[in-house]
Amino acid sequence: MTVNRNNRKSNRNTGQNQERKWRKVEIWFSLLALVISVLTFCWTIYQDLEKNKEEITINSFEPLESSKISFSHGLKKNLITLEFGILLSNTSDNTISLIDHRLEQITQFPLQKGFTYPNYYSGIDDGFFEANGTKASMPFVIKSGESKLVYIKTAVITNDNAYKKINNVYKKETGNDLSSAQKLTYGDLVYYEVKAATDIYGNKVKGNTIQDSSEKKTYYYSTDTHDPYDTDDPHPTFSLTFKSAKGNYFKEEYNQYKMNQF
Repeated sequence: MTVNRNNRKSNRNTGQNQERKWRKVEIWFSLLALVISVLTFCWTIYQDLEKNKEEITINSFEPLESSKISFSHGLKKNLITLEFGILLSNTSDNTISLIDHRLEQITQFPLQKGFTYPNYYSGIDDGFFEANGTKASMPFVIKSGESKLVYIKTAVITNDNAYKKINNVYKKETGNDLSSAQKLTYGDLVYYEVKAATDIYGNKVKGNTIQDSSEKKTYYYSTDTHDPYDTDDPHPTFSLTFKSAKGNYFKEEYNQYKMNQF
């Protein structure tokens, strides 16, 4: 009797031990399933984020010497419109559609006594253009791995005294005012800036000019106007912000003296 009782007790203990082992295995399988489920969920979210991820590299370029410039008048100030190059490169895996943009001037400095350069003014943004001069309309649709080069015409406000000096040099040489010039290029503007020893913002320019018998204009010059926040050598810096169809924003800052990026 004692032996049978012990055997039954032993069998009961063995069964309980087996049951506990199976429960532990079930718990481990449940935990493993939960971990796999969480990882799968996270991977799905990551893939969705990657699908919606947008990356654009923007490089800006100072005006080309051959680019055309134009003159206008606003805020009781003379404006000169310059063409700045904007290279948009899609570095993401998805096609990106840029549907809108905003342009503003972001450097606060006194252009001259009693006049601080404003953030926004009428005529600042004259739109985008292709390299051949035709108007470039948004949206800009850029496929993955591709780039788009456009030029944005930006009107800059000139210093009154500087404009008069440059205009006097131009008038002495041509007999006309700058405002009547129809085919003046950015290279021509720099040429007359060097001759007048000032840029359009009133900063000193040191250099020399040469005009040969064929009327070809050449020049060399130096200026310290590379820091837009240096109030001793002020010049405007513009912030260009693009908005994509998915609601993402991409920003680039540029100015006349910003070195071209490679």
